[in-house]
Amino acid sequence: MDWSKAKSILIIILILCNAVMAGSYFFGQRIIQHDDFSEDAKMILENQGIQVKTEIPSRNVEIPTLKVGFESKPTAQWNEKFFHGEGELMEDTLSSVVLVRGEEELTITDNSRLMYSYTGEIPEKNQTKEEALAIGEEFLQKHDFSLEDMELVQAIQEGKEWKISYTMVYKDRYLESTSTYLSIEGDQVKIMDRQWLYVLEEEEIGEVLLPASKAILELMNHSRLKGRAIVEMEPAYYFNWDEQLLSEEYSGFSQGRTKAAWRVVMDDGEEIFLSN
Repeated sequence: MDWSKAKSILIIILILCNAVMAGSYFFGQRIIQHDDFSEDAKMILENQGIQVKTEIPSRNVEIPTLKVGFESKPTAQWNEKFFHGEGELMEDTLSSVVLVRGEEELTITDNSRLMYSYTGEIPEKNQTKEEALAIGEEFLQKHDFSLEDMELVQAIQEGKEWKISYTMVYKDRYLESTSTYLSIEGDQVKIMDRQWLYVLEEEEIGEVLLPASKAILELMNHSRLKGRAIVEMEPAYYFNWDEQLLSEEYSGFSQGRTKAAWRVVMDDGEEIFLSN
């Protein structure tokens, strides 16, 4: 065993010993009381090559479970929304619908994911970030998508293309992993990839998150994170699309429930979710 691993194990043992002495550290589903081990967790991570450039929350957090619905509509309504009813139905199966009008195409997958594309000519023009955001917002509003529940999380320029991503927010907390992604060139939205939800009900029984100082130690299991830095950590709602789409609980796969999670953001913008 090399010295760095031995040192990390020793630190973890010391943390657990302190927890036992305190008599209140968390090992089950709920938190009664615990001491703040944030600095110890930070030391362990940094010893493994993962810098921590944000505060590790020390307070207990309980988040309500949300019953949510998929952003789904009958094909005719999507046709009206995007193409004024003029889209030609090119494919219609249980898992996929494709509408086409001229150089525009809309694909609806699993009644929950929208993929719009434009293949026509685009005039060459460099846009500033503010101009690209305005073009994207105009496109969304034109197609009757509300901006009220959207939070900008990334805007990156690659050549003449702007790649813009939004996440859904509910009561000032991110609802992951919802996403609206736009690719913009010139004055045109080339691609929109959107998977969105709406909140049906906030349930009375919530979920208590693992202490952040314990949850964040999970990142040690990911060797690809070495040499990188954590820049944000906050509680969030989390929705697992694959898990819900495979669930037999909801007829038609149009509803589901969120989980509580810690949203960890790395210095390159990658988001990692740590749930109970």
